[in-house]
Amino acid sequence: MLDFRTKFMLLHDRRLFTKQHHTIWTKIINVVFIRKYRFKEMYELSTVPYPAPIKGTLVTLRLDIWNKRNFQKKTDLYIDKVSDLQGNSLKVVTFNYIPSAIKNANANENDENSGYKKGLEIEVLKSLGSAMNFIPVIYEPLNWHTEQWGKKQINGTISGLLGEVWSARADLALGNLHYTPYHLNILDLSIPYNTECLTFLTFESKTDNSWKTLILPFKLNMWIGVLITLLVGGFLFYAFATAHKHIEDSESSIKIIQCDTQKTKILENKSELFTENKTVKKYIDILKHKIKYPKIIKQQKCINNHTTNNKFNQLTNKDVTGLYLFEDIENSILYTYGMLVAVSLPKVPSGWAIRILTGWWWIYCLLVVVAYKASMTAILANPDTRVTIDTLEALADSNINCGG
Repeated sequence: MLDFRTKFMLLHDRRLFTKQHHTIWTKIINVVFIRKYRFKEMYELSTVPYPAPIKGTLVTLRLDIWNKRNFQKKTDLYIDKVSDLQGNSLKVVTFNYIPSAIKNANANENDENSGYKKGLEIEVLKSLGSAMNFIPVIYEPLNWHTEQWGKKQINGTISGLLGEVWSARADLALGNLHYTPYHLNILDLSIPYNTECLTFLTFESKTDNSWKTLILPFKLNMWIGVLITLLVGGFLFYAFATAHKHIEDSESSIKIIQCDTQKTKILENKSELFTENKTVKKYIDILKHKIKYPKIIKQQKCINNHTTNNKFNQLTNKDVTGLYLFEDIENSILYTYGMLVAVSLPKVPSGWAIRILTGWWWIYCLLVVVAYKASMTAILANPDTRVTIDTLEALADSNINCGG
């Protein structure tokens, strides 16, 4: 692609100056044509008459003549042609776009500059015209309400504001244009008069699994297995505790029934003995009774001992009941989970069945915890590479949909 600001030197050829090539010489102005005379060893150096408008036939402007290794005028071949445009008119295309160009609401087709007197870029254009000595003639492109900046057509042309500059119908364009590859492929942009800091938003990197660190050591199937094992283990502890409590309650009931039967027999014998002694001699009879029936006294002691032992057993049963942490299904699952996360039980459960199950459960918990910690250490030591999108090129190369 040609850079129109480059300095060119071409051989003079009339075919370059036909009407269909006039557009080129309004863009390439730093050019020198070399034409050799037929009968003399002389060379004419000429250029395009910019900024004078091309009307009809393009006539080149002579710069100098080279003869016998010398220049006649020794002028600068590539003079600055844009610093002073000598009061010529330049066509400027724009459309109503706030804040760049603001059209007067009461403007009509006959108004000067199509009614554009205000706007940020209008003010810049006025300052530029004053500094470079040119008169801006502002007009609107066709169908600017629908086309606006324009787009490429099927036949290869461009419509809208960009199309006016691309086809050389306009010298300047005002439209809040940005430095993008699309614009730079169509026209030359001036030095930016304003810089805006823009950014874009993307989803967080898919490889950023910091919030999943606690569950990454195990896969989904492993976590499901641990959860099912926890529920089954909690239910087994609850079943064993319920069965053990039922067995102890049955044994206690049998002991109480036996003692109650023995107590009843002793009380019947005692009532028959003391109903016969209603006189003052009962104390003497009691002494005799102790001598004759020493077994009854022992049986009375059995009753007293039974009552005291019963109270002791009640206190003991309370302590034994306190050791059962798995009597409710909720507590059973909770304490089973506590052992899984290495939290010790408040009391050691009674009953050999529960103790054996607890031992095996601790072995299972030890294996699970060791595997979890080892996998966690490996993940923290070798984290996945975090992929981020920080540039427009990376955004274009990604498969993320862009929109606004």
